Amino acid sequence: MTKKIIVIFLLVAMLTPTLFAAPVFSIQKQKGGIVPCLLGIFDIRMGYIANEKAVNVDLLEVLQLVLPILRVYYAFVGFQNAGIEGCCIGYVGGYTTAKMMKETKGRLIEWLTYVPVANIYSLIVYITETMGGKTWSEVVAKENLKRK
Repeated sequence: MTKKIIVIFLLVAMLTPTLFAAPVFSIQKQKGGIVPCLLGIFDIRMGYIANEKAVNVDLLEVLQLVLPILRVYYAFVGFQNAGIEGCCIGYVGGYTTAKMMKETKGRLIEWLTYVPVANIYSLIVYITETMGGKTWSEVVAKENLKRK
């Protein structure tokens, strides 16, 4: 019996990193439209990145739809990259945003998601910009988000 438990434990330990490391699906480069807009379900910056280059959606981003507690992990990743600002933006943004906090600062529309009525404005801005084909490089350049 203990041998079976050990074998099962080893199999799970070997398969877990593979499961979490591999992307669930990939999105080719877009130029606006509904696809980049819908990627905002997984991460707030992913639609902008999809307008610029191909995007991989990882299992960690998909699982947040079922396990909202993963947002705490995203906040932790953001905190590791940029302190309190990274923690706050990583929590509302998602895993990709939390990883990006080392190179970029938080946007105003990302901060507005914490304000009850203003979050509707940030949602409208996100939808219009991603459907219009705006890229993440354009956003960083226009809003001066690059960390020094």
